[in-house]
Amino acid sequence: MRKHTTVSILQSNSLFSTLPTAALERVAQAASKRQYAKGTLLFSQGDRGDAFFGIVAGRIRISSSAANGQEVHLIELGPGDTFGEIALIDGGLRTATAVASSRTTAMVIERTHFLTILDSEPKLVFQLLVRLCERVRWTSELVEDLSFLDVPAQIAKRVWLLAQSFGTPVSESIELRISQADLAAFLGVSRQTVNTHLQSWQQAGSIDLSRGRILIRDLDYLKRLFTEIS
Repeated sequence: MRKHTTVSILQSNSLFSTLPTAALERVAQAASKRQYAKGTLLFSQGDRGDAFFGIVAGRIRISSSAANGQEVHLIELGPGDTFGEIALIDGGLRTATAVASSRTTAMVIERTHFLTILDSEPKLVFQLLVRLCERVRWTSELVEDLSFLDVPAQIAKRVWLLAQSFGTPVSESIELRISQADLAAFLGVSRQTVNTHLQSWQQAGSIDLSRGRILIRDLDYLKRLFTEIS
């Protein structure tokens, strides 16, 4: 496997990809690489935001907790994804919790260093605004899903999205490594509810199930379940 330099890692990241080489080198000097074992807590909801993260390898699960202690898994991020932008800019509290769901290498830039770079890199400011707008759109879509999609459609959409981001092609199918318990936690529903609908789709021939795995044979079938809502 080719060894990446910090600059090459930044170039592959959407936030930094348009910066000139001199600016990338400056950002690289402020960045450090950290290793996280599976299950490591990077930060908790309510912590002070003091760093920005870019995933080099591995996966990070972002979740949020309600006052009653119920945890909802919001999204799972992979290589090239970034997180921590909001608290990094305003210095406020983290709006979610981040945990390594596999062994992960992350590029980390401390808030004080990042703000210094922003003062002299207008292109980076623009890219950051684009990323923040993407997050706003994603949050709005999540709220719409909870408001307008029934539970089967929410499950189908989440499986479809995860397959697009993290699925592995297997013959003419897509393999998604995720447990039904984790999928239920993503959606804030019971595992039994998830299992009931997955079993139904398996009987329809669109997926196959095994422990910790969903083999998706027909992505279009899943998409129709959340797009053809009257």
